[in-house]
Amino acid sequence: MGRRLRVEFRGAMYHVIQRGNNWEFIFGRPDERDFIIKQVGNSIEIDGVTMFAYVVMSNHYHLLLRTDGEFLSKVMHRI
Repeated sequence: MGRRLRVEFRGAMYHVIQRGNNWEFIFGRPDERDFIIKQVGNSIEIDGVTMFAYVVMSNHYHLLLRTDGEFLSKVMHRI
């Protein structure tokens, strides 16, 4: 059974976690971490997102953000 649909609305705050399969490393080198930070920055400018905090670790990352423009699904698709 799949999970319930996420309730999305503008101005909502979200804690996003993205992990690698089986907790495997997805960011092994510093330039890979820099790339995801750049992608998040682009989304902030384009989609109207307010970023409160982030952390990029070797096998996952966390984002704390508010969607002021686009919905979260669109923001994450761009990232």
